[in-house]
Amino acid sequence: MLTESTSRFARRDVLGWTLRGAVALPLAAVLGGTRAAQAAMQSGVRGQQGKQVTLKVGSSQPTHTENAHTVFFDKFAAELASRTDGRVGAIFYGDSQLGPEDKYPNQLNSGALDMMLAVSDWSPIVPELGVLTMGFLFDSIAQLGHVMDGAAGTRLQGIFAHKTQSEILAWCVNFGGRNVLSKAPIATPAAFRGKKIRVLPSPTYVQTFRLLGADPVPMSFNEVYISLQTGVIAGLEHDSPTILQNKFYEVAKSLTLTQHIFYPLAAVMS
Repeated sequence: MLTESTSRFARRDVLGWTLRGAVALPLAAVLGGTRAAQAAMQSGVRGQQGKQVTLKVGSSQPTHTENAHTVFFDKFAAELASRTDGRVGAIFYGDSQLGPEDKYPNQLNSGALDMMLAVSDWSPIVPELGVLTMGFLFDSIAQLGHVMDGAAGTRLQGIFAHKTQSEILAWCVNFGGRNVLSKAPIATPAAFRGKKIRVLPSPTYVQTFRLLGADPVPMSFNEVYISLQTGVIAGLEHDSPTILQNKFYEVAKSLTLTQHIFYPLAAVMS
């Protein structure tokens, strides 16, 4: 939850500064020491309190230094502290510590959370966002970035602000397209038939895999590992760094490079 005392600057103005140009800061420097940094990595919490304002940032992703959410947050928090002389800080809660990510929109609207780095969970409220998760819409990160930095991205930001109590402050990118990790090889499109594949809880994700012949299963991220391990699902689709960082390869051994979706992240703030 946002905590603040007397402040002479607009919160979104500060965030605009940070999102236009961020610089990296070592985690140990942010947390005030190596021991604190190690504890943060283990607990899934990183960042620092601000003197006047502290933003609460939630994510389902692990606080891994090569995870897109963590890379964004570290640069964001460092620039935020630098440009406000420490008056504004941010704390990152990774590893679904604040609950399933599909519950975050309600937390933002209620004020329990200040920022998240995903937009797919908003699709039930803003169905127009579903266009971004249409299968094979983009063929590269460069193409995705070009579109989101243009009129289409601006229009979606306007629609989002109109339909929610939050704003998309900036578009970001994941580290690569999404692929399929499965317990058994999927060598042809026909091999998808009947397989239970975990997808994001978005109608366009579901429909993409339904058209491939799979049995798509919308599921919270924190349930994926155990569901793979126990055979509840036969596979999942995600970007490769996320698959590695969450060690899904321990329970599913076959990676099919489908590159079916290049999907943007977004800095969403209440």
